[in-house]
Amino acid sequence: MTEILNKEYSRKSFLKGTGGLVVGFSLAGAATANAATVVPSPSTQFPPVNQVDSFLEINPDNTVNLFTSQVEIGNGTPTGFLMIAAEELDVSLGQMTYGSTVKDKNGVIIGTVTDGWRAVNTGGHGGSQAIQSVGQQVRAAAAYARQALNTMAATNLGVPVAQLSVTDGVVSGGGKTVTYGQLVGGKLLSTTIATGSLQPGVGISKPVAQYKLVGTRQPRIDIPGKVTGHYAYTHSITLPGMLHGRWVRPRGQGPWLTDGFAKPLKIDMSSIKHLPDVQVVQDGDFVGVVGKREYDVIQAAAQLKVTWADSPILSGHQNIWSYYRKSDAAGLTPARITADVGNVDKAFASAAKVVSMSFAYPHNGHNPIGPACCVADVRKDSTGKVVGATVYSNTQNVPSLTTEIAQSVLKIDPKFVRVLWHEGSSTFGNGYHAFDIAEAAVTLSRLANAPVRLQLMRWDEQGWTRYGEATLTDMKGAIDANGNMVAYQATQTHQSSTSLAATRVLLGEVPGTPGAAGTNAENLGPFYKVSQQSFGGNFRTIGKTVTQSLGMF
Repeated sequence: MTEILNKEYSRKSFLKGTGGLVVGFSLAGAATANAATVVPSPSTQFPPVNQVDSFLEINPDNTVNLFTSQVEIGNGTPTGFLMIAAEELDVSLGQMTYGSTVKDKNGVIIGTVTDGWRAVNTGGHGGSQAIQSVGQQVRAAAAYARQALNTMAATNLGVPVAQLSVTDGVVSGGGKTVTYGQLVGGKLLSTTIATGSLQPGVGISKPVAQYKLVGTRQPRIDIPGKVTGHYAYTHSITLPGMLHGRWVRPRGQGPWLTDGFAKPLKIDMSSIKHLPDVQVVQDGDFVGVVGKREYDVIQAAAQLKVTWADSPILSGHQNIWSYYRKSDAAGLTPARITADVGNVDKAFASAAKVVSMSFAYPHNGHNPIGPACCVADVRKDSTGKVVGATVYSNTQNVPSLTTEIAQSVLKIDPKFVRVLWHEGSSTFGNGYHAFDIAEAAVTLSRLANAPVRLQLMRWDEQGWTRYGEATLTDMKGAIDANGNMVAYQATQTHQSSTSLAATRVLLGEVPGTPGAAGTNAENLGPFYKVSQQSFGGNFRTIGKTVTQSLGMF
């Protein structure tokens, strides 16, 4: 696989022209042209969210491109979005593409790119809520597009809107037809979305009874290319002059160190002098190695002798629960009341029976199924000042990553940072891959003055990911003589949450201690309605929830 972008555009070039930029992506190297698009102005970062053209492009060949900042993380969301838009527009699913979709000569999708300079900001992808939330925005954009297209078609055909019918983007009326592509292909609709989101069948959206596509079983657009092995991932990207990189950190679990992350005290450069084509780069406590051959870089990262600060870590998983108990007894787990309703102590004292049980939930990692990878290309002017960057990442939050890289890592305006999302190793939840790996790759590229491909080693991921905290929950409940539950108390003990910003911590851009203790309040309660006879049999919550978090040692 060769260069992912055969032609790279500057921000100035990207914004040039009255209608927008015609830009294409090709995994094979040849550019493909899209219709004119809405792009951000020089003073903004993303296209305006209230414009149809920010979401949709109608092409001369009567195909439609849909753009959002949502990405494919394994649940088929882009296919769902295409179905919603196609339904409202009355086009076939085969006429729709998502983002900058790249196909092979047989029409099989071999890559999907979400361009941070082109995609409208619909937020990050998480919580399994994209269809129910962003889907409503997609529906609104398509419904207003359909309304505008019908108005244009009525004028073109000389027929009232009420007498028009649409099939596969072909508008018929008065014995004549015109396609969406003929009406607007290559131009902007310039239509405002008056309502930011639409429920099915509400307002100007299509009546549910007329649905032909939504609610049916449709094949996911990404599966054929993946099954045949032709699909291109972040890992496949190569750029001219690209170096390989590795992030150098000590073995073991890092997020629980006293200062938050690994602190290098001394680096023995002579330990890798037998690897002449490898360069050690450092900024503050961030240490990495880069080189032309990935194997050499892997060897350098493993063999580079670094003296690390000897910061004690929390107990290993074998005795974590007894460690929690001992820490609590020693007063090292400050308690925080997250909910306290009713006179819990009185209810327990008067109860006919009190029962209790403890539940343990071990560490859980949001680890990708394969190694995390990112390619970054940081550009500088003749004075060495950073002027822009292009980042190829499988982050779940393109808008936020753009801002973090620009403001916290490179110290430049976000509009000069372009994040191009490509699918990568799938995971559950926003793990370190969502931000940290991209920021590390950007840092390596800045220090090496070249594009850098950073791929983590498996031990690196297992030791340094943001694990879900091991949690110990003590539950106590009480019932009266009639068997009615009258009170409960829940106490959770867990470790302080850690930040996803390891790179920024090592660069000194954010405080060096992990984030504040999480409350887990949404999981801890209050979650019971307790019967109180004194209130006429009505149900109310009588209970207390407490969160206890281990501090840093």
